[in-house]
Amino acid sequence: VRVPMNLYVANTDEHWYQYLLSQQPVDEVNFWRPMGNTTFSAIREGELFLFKLKKKHGGHIVGFGQFLMYQPMNVRDAWDFFGKGNGVDSLQAMIHAIHQYTKSKQILATRDHTIGAIIVTNPTFLPREHWIRTPEDWKDQIVTGKTYSTEQEIGLRLFHDCLVAADRMKFLHDGDGIGEMGEVGEMGEVDSIGEMDAVREVGKIDKTGKHYGTPTLLRMRLGQGGFRMKIRSIYGKCAISGEHSLPVLEAAHIRSYADQGGHEITNGILFRSDIHKLYDRGYVTVDPDYRFQVSGRLNEEFNNGKTYYQLDQKKIWLPNEKDHWPDQQNLEYHREHVFLG
Repeated sequence: VRVPMNLYVANTDEHWYQYLLSQQPVDEVNFWRPMGNTTFSAIREGELFLFKLKKKHGGHIVGFGQFLMYQPMNVRDAWDFFGKGNGVDSLQAMIHAIHQYTKSKQILATRDHTIGAIIVTNPTFLPREHWIRTPEDWKDQIVTGKTYSTEQEIGLRLFHDCLVAADRMKFLHDGDGIGEMGEVGEMGEVDSIGEMDAVREVGKIDKTGKHYGTPTLLRMRLGQGGFRMKIRSIYGKCAISGEHSLPVLEAAHIRSYADQGGHEITNGILFRSDIHKLYDRGYVTVDPDYRFQVSGRLNEEFNNGKTYYQLDQKKIWLPNEKDHWPDQQNLEYHREHVFLG
C-alpha cells in the first residue's frame, strides 16, 4: 500500500532565505526555531519541507528540501554542526538573530541557549523569478506552518511546482532540461534519477508541460552535519564504551570521506572522542563481525593503552534497526587499509 506523501510549508525569515540563496549550492540547512521547547512531527523523514516568506516580504514559496530530523540543541553545537547552513555568517551573528526573537520573552540568547533544529537536506533556494505561488488556502494567521498531502489538489500542485522549479534551476546551472524517469523500486528509489535528486513524479511530461504520475521521494543524501546528528540520535551512546555524555561523543566515518566514504548512516559509528581519534589513525578497528580490535602498535609506540586493551574483542553495541548497522564491506576496508594490526 502506497502511503500518501505530505509536504510542510513553513513561514521563513527573509534574511535567512536571502543569505542561503547567496551561498548556493548548500547540501543541508538548519531551519532553526528560537526556542527548543517545541517538537516537530508534521512530516516524515524524506518528505518535502517548503520555505515560505511572510506576507510583508511577498508571501511566496522561495525554496524547499527534504526533512531529515528535528532535535533541540544548543547554539554552539548548531554552529559546530552546520556553520553557515544556519543562515548566518558567524556564531555571533546567529546568537544576535536568535536574540531578536527571544528578547520579547526577556531571554538573553547565548551560545548555550537551546534552539529547535529542523534539519533540511538537499535544499533548493529560488531567485525571485522562480518563486512558487502561495497555497490557495493559506491564512495570514498561520504562525509557523501548515501540512499538505499530495492526495489533495493543493498539495499535489505544490509538489509539481517544486519539481518544475528544480528542473528550471538545474537547467540554469547545467543546461539540462526536464528528462524522463526510470522505474521505481520497492523502496521508492529511482534507477535513473534524472534532473532532481530530492523528489520526482513517476511518469513523463506531456506536450502541455503537465506532469502526471505518482509523487515519489528518493533516498536522501546527507551532509556532514546531518550525518553527525543522525548517528548521534541512532546510537545515543558510544558503541564500544557505552559512554552517554553527548559532549564527548562523535560520529566516526568507517571509510573516511576523503577516501570515497559517504555520509550514509551505514558508514558511521558513534564513538567516544578518544576512541574516534584512535580509529581514524588506525590504532583500533571494528571487524566485519562487529568486534572491536586494538592494535599492538598502541602499546609499542606509546607504552600505554591499558584502557583500550580491556575492550579488545568486545562486540560493539548495534542499533535496533538492522538497516542502520555498519556496512561490513566498509568495516573490512578499514581493517585492511587503515588498521595498524
